[in-house]
Amino acid sequence: MSARALKAIELTQEDRRGLFARADLEFQDVRHAGASFAVHVFLQNPKADETTALDAAAGYAGTFVVFGHGECFGDVGHCDLPEGPADPFDRRLPHALTPANKTVTITEGLQAAIEAGLDRLTVALVVLSSAPGTDLHFARLSLVTYD
Repeated sequence: MSARALKAIELTQEDRRGLFARADLEFQDVRHAGASFAVHVFLQNPKADETTALDAAAGYAGTFVVFGHGECFGDVGHCDLPEGPADPFDRRLPHALTPANKTVTITEGLQAAIEAGLDRLTVALVVLSSAPGTDLHFARLSLVTYD
């Protein structure tokens, strides 16, 4: 089973100069409360799906995997995330369901988009999971370049 999502990132003038050694897409606060899944990331291919070839010609940029927590079998409230900022003196590990960050390096794909004269990067996300209804939820998608 798969699901698709499309995102668009406007390229800044600095991005379009292409003066970077590395470029990453950062998915921030990815939720992982349900089933495990993989996400194939495609650039400039809005029609990408689970059958699309995983090669540069098809716009394939990379994959990340989310290891899901599965169902909650604890007592009521066991799987609820704490609200508010953490106490700076609390030495416990973060809650098991604290959203995670994922990174996909897209240097070559971004360079190809810049060489093609594009002002916008289209990102297709193909979510693959054997669990019905699995979807990708995250707070923000950022393009980060490094000199």
